[in-house]
Amino acid sequence: MRKFVSIMLALALILSSFTLAFSADSLKDVEGTEYQEAVNGLAEKGVIEGYPDGTFRPESTITRAEACVIVVKSMMPTEKELDEALYSGFPDLKGYEWADKYIRYAVQKAVVSGYTDGSFRPGYNVTYNEMAAMLVRALGYKVEELSGVWPENFISKAEELGMMDGFAYEGNSPALRGHVALMTYSVIDDIIEAHKPVEEEEEDEYDYADKAGVLADFSGTAYGIILDFAKVVNEKGEVVDEIEFLFGKNTLYLNTNGKVDVDSIDLAGHYVAGDIFGLKMRNGIVTGIDTSATNFGDKEGFENLGTGVVQEIKNYYVKFKESDDTEKGISILDDASIYKAVEEGGEITGFKAASIRDVRKGYTVWLYSVTGETPGVAEIVLIKE
Repeated sequence: MRKFVSIMLALALILSSFTLAFSADSLKDVEGTEYQEAVNGLAEKGVIEGYPDGTFRPESTITRAEACVIVVKSMMPTEKELDEALYSGFPDLKGYEWADKYIRYAVQKAVVSGYTDGSFRPGYNVTYNEMAAMLVRALGYKVEELSGVWPENFISKAEELGMMDGFAYEGNSPALRGHVALMTYSVIDDIIEAHKPVEEEEEDEYDYADKAGVLADFSGTAYGIILDFAKVVNEKGEVVDEIEFLFGKNTLYLNTNGKVDVDSIDLAGHYVAGDIFGLKMRNGIVTGIDTSATNFGDKEGFENLGTGVVQEIKNYYVKFKESDDTEKGISILDDASIYKAVEEGGEITGFKAASIRDVRKGYTVWLYSVTGETPGVAEIVLIKE
């Protein structure tokens, strides 16, 4: 009898897996509805599945974990990339092992974020605001490229991209499964395109003859480390200040508009304090300078995640102890900008580009986030031996 029950359970599991793999044509509750095309299209791409009873349940809500899986599948990562995604730092994923690697991947790609208490709350209903933010981020948009503050910056971009066309929604209300399918399907091709593997080129990412490099036409705030200043003559024959700026792995040379008071900036003092700099730019020209010492004027989306001595570093998750012995754990994004202090005679004279391998036990770290939704993951890290 026991053997018979075991066989029946095994058959039930097999049949269940077959049902989940059926095409969207078998999802009887979306046929003839406004959701049919979106659900069919997403199912064909392997982004969504139905329930074992052959339904999609478009009028039901969807959890944050489920929504995260959908968005990550839209990005088309390989199984190897998913398996190698590192610890997310979220302590509340027990029971959600099926979604763990997707959540880990989404955190590293800055697509999802946790709450201020460090949790992810995978079983909570995802809201329209959160779903819009995940999709906008999956498309590659950074918060500094968006207008406004959370959540209007992401919602307005989602509306501009047509994600909300065809249905009414309330931003902070739980999103319906059918609406999530419509939102995702409206941008699925663009998400796939944004995450196509980039073929390595023999040439550099940008023309080094253009000293402003990737920021030549940039407008917004660029975060990094100022290394030095110099007086130069610009194309108009005006004497202006040129800023040597460490931006990720690139050292750029950016002209000011001639009105920025660089002489009042104490670079050495900011280095010792572990501050980062924000260059306010318009069309590639620096119009102002601010620092993390003032929280960038309480800029929405900036967060100082803490400073302390590294106790443990595993994968992309660092545990450190602050000066008051408070222990913290922070995930570092896999594409974070990491800078290591350059010291001469016991004094910090600047920083240089570094990597996660340079973050070691016993080193001092300063960790910052600039994404815009208090995600609790570091995007800029300063380290000192």
